[in-house]
Order: sequence, then C-alpha cells, then structure tokens
Amino acid sequence: MAEPEWKGRVGRLDEVTIVQARILERLERKYDDAVKKHDEEMGRLRAALEKFTAGVERLRLAAEAHEGGIAELRATHVALMKTSDQFICGREGNGRKQ
Repeated sequence: MAEPEWKGRVGRLDEVTIVQARILERLERKYDDAVKKHDEEMGRLRAALEKFTAGVERLRLAAEAHEGGIAELRATHVALMKTSDQFICGREGNGRKQ
C-alpha cells in the first residue's frame, strides 16, 4: 500500500472517528435530558400522589365523623320512637291512657 493511500485512509478514519464522537455526544445529551425530564415528571407524580393520599385521609376522617353523627341520630330516633310508643300506650305523661 502506498503511503499517500495509507495517509488518505487514516485521514478518513480520523474524520469518521470525529463524526462518531459528535454523534455519541449528542446521544449522551439526549439521554441526560430524557433522564432529567423523567426525574422531574416522577417528582410531579410523587407530589400529586402525596396530595391525593392526604385528600383520601381527610375524606376518611370526615367519613368517620359523619358516621358518628349518623349513629347518634339513629340512637336519638330509636329513643324518640320508644318514648312515643310509651306515650301512646299510656306509660308516659299523665299516667292515663289517651
């Protein structure tokens, strides 16, 4: 192989190596950008999940309080019905049957 031909091949090989290095740099930047974007999105999703979980907990506490109020209303209703039944049967009030 003649020296000029050899130098030409080495020169082309150098050019290809430079192009490949630039392509690799671009790919690494794109990869880094994709990882950064993914991490940011995961952070937003985690924050949304934390807000959602806190909302569910507040809802659960409100439901428990509501259940307590309903239980109290039911007990009051039962007591009222018992008192009205007793009144109708004459065991409440003035002692005489109505």
